[in-house]
Amino acid sequence: MAIMKSDDGKELVADCSCGCGEGLRIKVNKFDTETYSILSYISSNFYRDQDHSVLSVIGKKLKKIGHVIRGKDYCYSEILMSKQEFEEFKAYINSIE
Repeated sequence: MAIMKSDDGKELVADCSCGCGEGLRIKVNKFDTETYSILSYISSNFYRDQDHSVLSVIGKKLKKIGHVIRGKDYCYSEILMSKQEFEEFKAYINSIE
């Protein structure tokens, strides 16, 4: 896994360590009275997921809705971190005021 932080400390990208190419991007913009942050999911399957018919997309959405209605969690993906990577991630999150 790679954790990359911008020089100004406002942006962090964490890639999964299993080699799948997925990850998270966190961007924080501080303003006078409010703090805005963005959490983006990075997927390496963009083109694979664009190749479906309308009925296939509707079927997948209904399956997800069914999981939520039955009280089950629906997970798109997970990000694997080692202890050191998690400590760096935690330190970054805690540094945001």
